[in-house]
Amino acid sequence: MIVFALSSGVLWVLLAWEWPGWRKAYAQGYAQMANDVFGSWSHGVIRFMPEASESGIVELRCTNRVSRQQLSKDQNARLLAYLPTAATLALCAATPLPPLRRLRRIIVGLVLVHCFLFVRVGIATLYMLTLGESSAVLPLSDPLRWLVESAQYVVVTCMPISFIVPVFIWLLAMIRPSEWTFSHSTQSAAQPVS
Repeated sequence: MIVFALSSGVLWVLLAWEWPGWRKAYAQGYAQMANDVFGSWSHGVIRFMPEASESGIVELRCTNRVSRQQLSKDQNARLLAYLPTAATLALCAATPLPPLRRLRRIIVGLVLVHCFLFVRVGIATLYMLTLGESSAVLPLSDPLRWLVESAQYVVVTCMPISFIVPVFIWLLAMIRPSEWTFSHSTQSAAQPVS
């Protein structure tokens, strides 16, 4: 257990380290993937624009084509997407398993964390579409707007989720598919005394 904790900690530090040029490169990749997934179906209403600096900031831009109003919000690609991915990778890679099984668990963990990131960026995008009372691209009723704002706060804005969700993803990734089924025991709990 101590070896696992130390190795996952060392991997986490190495992955989370501020390597030169990494923030900008990751922000550009993040913006490209987000535009491919979310910008394509919105026909340009939603755009993710990386800053030219090394900040790692990506501007989420939402344009209302009817009112010609444009809203924007900065997203830190490192905090929003990279750190949960790095945490999941560190936990899965440090788990003491045979190499081939560990590789499979890493792949499962990365797929699961990217599903989480898809939901996270999707909620941020939906939030931007609903901003503004009369200028919103997607006007919602008050209860639905409250639901979107609550989801935005819990899943996107609240940073501890970036470190809590990877632990649950790691636990899910460590379960083999054969362990996902529940079987009922055919033996009775108490045997009759003869």
